[in-house]
Amino acid sequence: MVSGDKPIGKRIDITKTVTILVHGYRGNEFDLSKLKSYLNLFLGFTHFYAVRSIATGEGTDAGINKLGELAGEEVNKYLSANIGIKYVNVVGFSLGGVIARSMLPHLTAHQHKFNLLLTLASPHLGIIEVSSCLVRTGLFYMRRVAKVESIQDLNNERTTDRSRYLQELANCPLITAFRWVILV
Repeated sequence: MVSGDKPIGKRIDITKTVTILVHGYRGNEFDLSKLKSYLNLFLGFTHFYAVRSIATGEGTDAGINKLGELAGEEVNKYLSANIGIKYVNVVGFSLGGVIARSMLPHLTAHQHKFNLLLTLASPHLGIIEVSSCLVRTGLFYMRRVAKVESIQDLNNERTTDRSRYLQELANCPLITAFRWVILV
């Protein structure tokens, strides 16, 4: 920093910062290892915690609301057990970004610690009509045949209760508790 320059914003103590990682559809904590390396370069040293509860049981086939509840309970327990944490970053990849937003209502006790919400390639607006026949066929199978609830929640047809969940999620006021919000 040049003499006379003022720092932008409040500096945070990175030793008391945790970055919560939420993986995408049918992923696991190991899928995010390369992302951890890049984030370490970008954010500086931070402790990482990968959400594990959504990779077990029904996995990411369950509804986004249920996945957000499971992830929220797990992260809430983690943050309550580690009382030295002052700042919380949340990073979600693909479906994990929507699940990360869905877990926010379960973390109200820690909202004063929210620092950064970063989602990468997350379908926040749902699944819009795609031109690829192969992708359309896969989505049809996942929605109608396999009845994957998380994919049904991303359905952009506004006629079903499941598709209204994204609209409800968009109205969650807790996203404003973050100091930085980056949706890529």
